[in-house]
Amino acid sequence: MDAQITAAGPILAEINRLETQLMVQRSQRDALNDDLWDKIKRVRSTVKGIYGDDSMKYEMVGGTRVSDRKPNTHRVSNGA
Repeated sequence: MDAQITAAGPILAEINRLETQLMVQRSQRDALNDDLWDKIKRVRSTVKGIYGDDSMKYEMVGGTRVSDRKPNTHRVSNGA
């Protein structure tokens, strides 16, 4: 039993090291994704400004065309 406890120590240390490494990698991934998303929004906004928000080009860069959006519906209150 003492040998098993002794053997578990290095394994736990390795797990902690790998978890820390994974946390760093996830932070780097998230920072890159945030930067990429900002660039995508900038491109989409530029296409919307040049071609309009109901153009096929706007749809091609991931925007939803005005003509494809659902109309706004307002709820009518029952007065209660």
